[in-house]
Amino acid sequence: MLGGLAVKEEIFLYRWGNPANYGATGTKIFDVLHDAHWVPKNCPRAGSIVAINNKGLTGPNQSTIDWAKPTLNGYLYNYTPGTALPPSTFDKRILTGAYTSNEGGSVQFPNGNTQVTLAFAGTLQIKEFDSTGTKLWEYTSGQIAQSDRFTTCEMDTNSIRAYFDTFTYMKCPGSSPITLTSKTLKGNGTNTYQWSSYPTAGSYGTNASINVNPTSTTSYTVTVTSNTCTFSASAIVRINTPLVDAGNNRAIPTGSSTLLKATGASTYVWSNGKTSDTNTVNPTATTTYYVTGTNSYGCTAIDSVVVTVVPKIVIALSASPTKQCSKDSSSIIANVSGGNGIYTFQWTSIPSGFNSTSQNIKVAPSATTNYKLVVSSGGIKDSAIVIDTILALPSVDAGFNLTILNGQSAFLKATGAASYIWSNGKNTDTNTVSPSITTKYYVTGTGANSCVANDSITITVLPAFVTTISASPNPVCLGDSIQLGSTASGAIGIYTYAWSSTPAGFTSTIKNPKAKVTANITYRLITTSGSFKDTQYIPVNVIALPIADAGLDATINYGQSSLLTATGGTSYAWSNGANTDTTTVSPIFTTKYFVTVSANSCFAKDSVKITVNNAPLVIGSIISSADTICQGDSIKLDINPNGATYSYSYKWTSNSSGLNSNLKNPTDLPNSSQTYKVVITSGIYKDSTTKIIVVKPNQFPMLDLIKPSLLEIAHC
Repeated sequence: MLGGLAVKEEIFLYRWGNPANYGATGTKIFDVLHDAHWVPKNCPRAGSIVAINNKGLTGPNQSTIDWAKPTLNGYLYNYTPGTALPPSTFDKRILTGAYTSNEGGSVQFPNGNTQVTLAFAGTLQIKEFDSTGTKLWEYTSGQIAQSDRFTTCEMDTNSIRAYFDTFTYMKCPGSSPITLTSKTLKGNGTNTYQWSSYPTAGSYGTNASINVNPTSTTSYTVTVTSNTCTFSASAIVRINTPLVDAGNNRAIPTGSSTLLKATGASTYVWSNGKTSDTNTVNPTATTTYYVTGTNSYGCTAIDSVVVTVVPKIVIALSASPTKQCSKDSSSIIANVSGGNGIYTFQWTSIPSGFNSTSQNIKVAPSATTNYKLVVSSGGIKDSAIVIDTILALPSVDAGFNLTILNGQSAFLKATGAASYIWSNGKNTDTNTVSPSITTKYYVTGTGANSCVANDSITITVLPAFVTTISASPNPVCLGDSIQLGSTASGAIGIYTYAWSSTPAGFTSTIKNPKAKVTANITYRLITTSGSFKDTQYIPVNVIALPIADAGLDATINYGQSSLLTATGGTSYAWSNGANTDTTTVSPIFTTKYFVTVSANSCFAKDSVKITVNNAPLVIGSIISSADTICQGDSIKLDINPNGATYSYSYKWTSNSSGLNSNLKNPTDLPNSSQTYKVVITSGIYKDSTTKIIVVKPNQFPMLDLIKPSLLEIAHC
């Protein structure tokens, strides 16, 4: 449903984006939806639906603003029942940078900006984004659900307001024009009017009232201006044509009647004077009946139905013979008269299974059977039944074919006869066999009427089903991954795998998956090959990680030392190269030291930060993207100072290229070799350094004397 064009738009807004809400399959677009509404007219993407998608992204900042354009066909929404409502995805998205756990909303502006309200944990955020998704401003306050921005005209109580007495006007096809009159409220000046229409555009003057005579449903919009304020209102003129249907044409036999039924209107008048929707007629000759239908708006339409009268069909059936032995054949002859002399035949049987379109048939049923013939001629039908009685064969059934593994047995059971004999000599209805290769067994059954029938069953023998599983490493350090492995042989040779665990939490359907282990666990593998299954288990033990501790952070003065002590393991490896639990360090700058602690072949890490006060500024060397470049190429400069206050300012210059930058890593485009200089200031410290970049000129154009039409230019 579409808001403004039909009723119950909330049904569409609830269903779209989440097919599971209405039992369809498809991708979930909206999970928790807030403030779904149409983008207003005169705003970018007008005609789209926009909403806050509360789980548009994963993670803590997961609310997004998503736009989607419904697929419209005029005033209709195209939809195929049983499928997900289109469109299949959003066509524009803005990231809000937050998550609204309570009601939120958005409003769109003609300049393309979007204002968003996000409410969470007692907090309100109002943000405005431009059309590219860049946040323009943000306001944080107490919690509310929606915010809006109003123009001067919207805040002025004397501003113009336009409306119609009703939103929808009904018009019958061919009736007189309809007058639309714009009503106004408020306003503090002379009103001017401008009309427009959709989907067929038209010019309707500038009066408060217009006369319209559309031939199809049309929306008319009036824009009223008073001083500098405007207001628009719309009304729809619907063309109401009753879809009167007198039903399908039909044929009846002479002397019979038929029930006609009209649909699509409120009242009806038939050409034979009947004034209800139904009309029972019994014409003696072919007749056309007309019905005029009138709907609740007084609009009318006419439809007709033709009733064709043909002679009755007479069918005489005979079977020869009418009783015979099992599987013998019988001929059935059909003599037909009446109708229009042109016949079609359709034979069926009870029990079902026989079909034919011939006039005369030959049959060989296995049991007494009723054969029914339906004859059609001139739009009417008649039928007749003949019984063909036979002595039926016993319905011997050796059962369904079976598949077993080598070494297993199969239990066979025959049905459908009074006595049995199997191909392996067994003379009972049951037979237990243990073949080592694929074997077909035959059974002959004799019925109470001495009729005999045969059947067979194939026992397919497959190699024995053998599976093994493994886990490596085992035991494993807490949080590390293991490689699960499996091998399978036998059965049908094609395998599927279903891994699970105790405690639950791990599943996989691949042969050799990896798993991250956080506690002692037992893995189970069910291997399936055709209808056969095999289950194996393997326990995995977890070694607890050592508790690494590099000690407390410390502060020293420049030139002092600090003793670092690590605990929690049996061996240690420091980032400064020490491999004992203690190490003495004398950093000249604030430095973080890392230690890796080992115990029981498992590892853990920790770090400690040594802050150095009063460290001098060490400027280091200029880093460049290249030391030599070609003329016309650019150069990227950078430097990484240390010490001092760690808050640096930069001043870059060059001898002739004109570089003058306060960036840490500027870019320059020199035409000749340059000496670059950087001056770094940090608190009371200042230092500088330089670097020469060589710029190689390009070579001059050279004329190829062999191919004088080609001009070759060499780059350095």
